[in-house]
Amino acid sequence: MNSTCEKKELIYRRRLLPPPFLLFTYSGFEKFFRSKKEAKKGLPSHPTVDILNLQILFSKPMPLSLKLYNQKRDFTKTPEPKGIIKKTGKRRFVIQEHWAKKAGHHFDFRLEMQGVLRSWATHKEIPKKPGKRIILFEVEPHPVDYLNFEGEIKQGYGAGIVKIFDKGTYDLIKQTPKELIIYLKGKKIKGLYVILKYKEPNQFLFFKTNMISEKILKYLFKCLFSNKPAHLAGRILRPRKIKGLRYFRIGKYIFIEQNPKSKSIYAKMAQKGKKIAWLIDTEKNKYIAYVTPNKVKFL
Repeated sequence: MNSTCEKKELIYRRRLLPPPFLLFTYSGFEKFFRSKKEAKKGLPSHPTVDILNLQILFSKPMPLSLKLYNQKRDFTKTPEPKGIIKKTGKRRFVIQEHWAKKAGHHFDFRLEMQGVLRSWATHKEIPKKPGKRIILFEVEPHPVDYLNFEGEIKQGYGAGIVKIFDKGTYDLIKQTPKELIIYLKGKKIKGLYVILKYKEPNQFLFFKTNMISEKILKYLFKCLFSNKPAHLAGRILRPRKIKGLRYFRIGKYIFIEQNPKSKSIYAKMAQKGKKIAWLIDTEKNKYIAYVTPNKVKFL
């Protein structure tokens, strides 16, 4: 390396970014982020970042297209399915455990959307209980046929062993450019999960929660008492009735109006014409919140 390159490398190190000539080889990434050797040379130390994270860190937001997926693979050498868009009208998910030769052991989380699998990668296991947050890095969308893919990718992009950790269906509760709220129904992973836009273009926070947001409850309340369907993230929820009481079903939750014939103080309020509805967790047989025209109260 000549002196000009050394000067450029030092400039990039001060900016906490790898120089361009190191962005194309794994050995270059490894060398650049080896903080102990840098410390000996008097250079600023850097956190250990693997090739998977760096590829995502410097990329742009992922479009829901299979073009990039097909460009990265040679289908004469890989057993992976070809990238073909298939709109099934279903909402399925899969979590695949991937022992990759370059990126190391990680999990791939995929949601079926618009004929493809929107995909994220993480080195942390998917949280099964509320309170734990992990970071997801969005990668290129995969074809729907990838839902059942398992096996060994012997060479090329993503080389390594892939096994299905869990799969199932999901309900889409809310979808905005910065937030996804989903209810996962798998064998190992079940419950209400939130995917939130984080710092970088393709970086997201992912965690399990016990509650549906206050805004959604207010919207459901309005729809329930006007006897209109609720539109949540492209899904239409229609009011149902049980023993004359209107309710919405959302995964394991029921949002139901107050029974005026019960013995509670809330029944007396309902008898006087006050509108009250309850959010109930059917798995735990527990009241989560109640909603009035002016208030949402989590219990």
